[in-house]
Amino acid sequence: MKSVMKRLLWALALLAALYGAAAAEPADGYPVTLFYPTADEPNLLPVESGLLIGPWQSAAECAVLRLIDTSDEDLVIRPCPVGTRLLGIQQSEGAVVVDLSLDARNAQSRNALFLMRECVARTLFSLPGVECVDVLIAGRALPLSGAPAGCVTDADTSGRYALFMDPGAERGQSTAMLYVPDPEGRYIMPSPVRLQAGDDALSALIEVGNGAPLWTDWEMAALTDGRQVARITMDPEAGMSDGEVKLRMAALTCTLTGYIPGLDGVLFEKDGAPVTLNGTSYDAVMTRSSCREYLADVVCVYVPDGDGALRPYRAAMLSGDARVPYSVMSLLFDESLLGAYGFDTGLPEDVLKDALLGVSVDGDVATIRLSPRFVSACQALSPDLERLLVYAWVNTLTRIPPITGVRFAVSTEPIEALSGSISMKSSLVRAPGMIRAASE
Repeated sequence: MKSVMKRLLWALALLAALYGAAAAEPADGYPVTLFYPTADEPNLLPVESGLLIGPWQSAAECAVLRLIDTSDEDLVIRPCPVGTRLLGIQQSEGAVVVDLSLDARNAQSRNALFLMRECVARTLFSLPGVECVDVLIAGRALPLSGAPAGCVTDADTSGRYALFMDPGAERGQSTAMLYVPDPEGRYIMPSPVRLQAGDDALSALIEVGNGAPLWTDWEMAALTDGRQVARITMDPEAGMSDGEVKLRMAALTCTLTGYIPGLDGVLFEKDGAPVTLNGTSYDAVMTRSSCREYLADVVCVYVPDGDGALRPYRAAMLSGDARVPYSVMSLLFDESLLGAYGFDTGLPEDVLKDALLGVSVDGDVATIRLSPRFVSACQALSPDLERLLVYAWVNTLTRIPPITGVRFAVSTEPIEALSGSISMKSSLVRAPGMIRAASE
């Protein structure tokens, strides 16, 4: 009888939420499916919605903010406790890391905490390209004993719920978010990695992420104030610069605290004393919040090459910059990057460097503002060069939600063509057929 009543309540909640969503949601906006808990665990309630993505925002950020909003809480069961805030969100290709405030731990039960993570992950999976989601609370792994550790990588909520409810069940592999330095050695970016069930998580994560030997010993330890930390010993003969060491310390800190439940931070030592870099002694416990200056998103731009194709190029950028179309587009006006792919516009370097005046977004259309000098110089471009250059811009911008079309202007006045082979009277849309994989 109780089971029947639970299903009846769930059906009523479904009808109420769908009716309320249809009445309250705008008809337009970037499409997303929001997932909410129901009384019939572990079933989730999908609600179609639209996101109004503002400046300096990503679709993933808007989706999470919309999900945790409590303004219309009568319509559905909210996934997060009242007061929960989004501390940060990091995106690297298909991987998304969501960091919620400590208020999220006020969930009424461990089941509610489990379903909160599922709702966030399933909502983000409804966005194009998202394949792996890690949900943190105040920079640390969720305190979910018995639940599959690490990231959510698929929509099988029922399968994870079965493991969650049966701690003795056999576990397979789990997915951890491994943080690695970017190629230029400025930031750290998340990259999913698989771990075998039953592995010592501390050792496994250090070994899989230790590209250049730096750590010689490690152990879990309890401090006198009750905090649980990982104590890491650094090789005094590692032969790395202080900048490289600090970046690797930040990467390891974010990796460990994001995967191991109950881990409060990391202590780094060398020769029995705290690690000292550039005259600063790192005697405090490092946490994710102390590494925020290094956390970056990974953006993808399409660079024309010497063979008449567009090649994906991935770069690490601070999250604020990665969400600004102008910052992303600026990469495509870097002569050294274009030269590395064998593409030569034939234009003077100073003309290309000062060509991009701005990028504005109105609805789902972006407008690229180019300098008069650059537009004048482009009159000499061949049709093939013009096509590669223009669609490198168009394909790059249309990767950024909600942009689906691109217009062009010289300063503030619309232009109809660069060299004349492509009409720019209307918005240009994505041309995926021009893109070639990096390995092709």
